[in-house]
Amino acid sequence: MVQLGVHDTLAAVHAVVACVATLGTLPAALLIGRYCRSHPHWLRAHMMLNIATTLLIVLAFGLGMGAVASQDAGTQFNGPDSDLHHKAGLGVLAVVLTETALGFVAHGTPVGKRLVEGGGKHWVRWTHVALGLTTAVLGYWLTWEGMYDEWAQMSVAETTTPESVQIIFWIILLFEVSAYTLHAGNEFMRWIEDHLSHIVGRPAEAVVESVPTLERRERRSGCATRLDMATGNLSV
Repeated sequence: MVQLGVHDTLAAVHAVVACVATLGTLPAALLIGRYCRSHPHWLRAHMMLNIATTLLIVLAFGLGMGAVASQDAGTQFNGPDSDLHHKAGLGVLAVVLTETALGFVAHGTPVGKRLVEGGGKHWVRWTHVALGLTTAVLGYWLTWEGMYDEWAQMSVAETTTPESVQIIFWIILLFEVSAYTLHAGNEFMRWIEDHLSHIVGRPAEAVVESVPTLERRERRSGCATRLDMATGNLSV
């Protein structure tokens, strides 16, 4: 068995913590937001998983800093050991902290009605969702980059990530992405169908009511003028 030094031990723990966040708590929070909205406690579970993700990402970042510092060769942002993985890790941390803060702010904004009913989510909620998906994508990429490239380049013991671990990573990733995409796609198709039926199935009176008031008045005024002209009774 290979004996890992301080750097490799900290890096290995860093990798495990990052995997728990990017393959566990973060996608679980996203999937709960998709599949469990009808459950009365879905929001609490979603929030707890997001908080856990934030704490894990902060811990992973700290472990990464410790691993680099143990080499006495600068920090992850300067020196011979500085690379893309380290700088991207800081970016992911910033996105995660922003996304978490927006989640708390979004909790106090109106939920909004479905788009076909003329409502919509508050922009903070949309931004929270967008950043959540961005965090997931960046997390997947950074975890794979660290697992496949970073460890092979920086490991003091000059080891590589076992192939079985890489296979498990891709199995979990594909399952989570497929589950989210399937539900999001079905929901989008339902929205399209509802939106089209809402437009096509509206009665004539409803279509008239959707025209702005000023435009309706102008149209009525024009019709009245033409009618008066046709009957020889033009009035100003």
